[in-house]
Amino acid sequence: MLSTEEKTFFLRIAMGARDFSNSNIKRGAILIRGRQILSYGFSKRIIKNKEWEMSAAYDAIFGARIEDLKKTLIFLTYFSTVDDLKLIVATGISAIYFHGKIEDTESVKFMNDITKASIPLEIVQLG
Repeated sequence: MLSTEEKTFFLRIAMGARDFSNSNIKRGAILIRGRQILSYGFSKRIIKNKEWEMSAAYDAIFGARIEDLKKTLIFLTYFSTVDDLKLIVATGISAIYFHGKIEDTESVKFMNDITKASIPLEIVQLG
């Protein structure tokens, strides 16, 4: 179990990762297991002069080895989108810690469905 100080520490690292972002909305993410950082990611524009972007969660997940993803924690500087949540559930990540407002109502509906389906995913808002 992570202490409040450790959660704050990992969230600050995710906030540092977002500084690398080249997209209009800067976001960051890190994946940890235990107290070890496995991967980090940031939102990025995929094709120059287009609005197609990769989310920070996708970047962090694709930066990790698939066998390392089970029972990991992800720290996000934003509230997950439905697409992020689908990938998070599919990879076996066990908890999401995020900072920011809950703005996407579709994500909230999806999370409620996850809970009803008894998929173990803890979602914690920090700060």
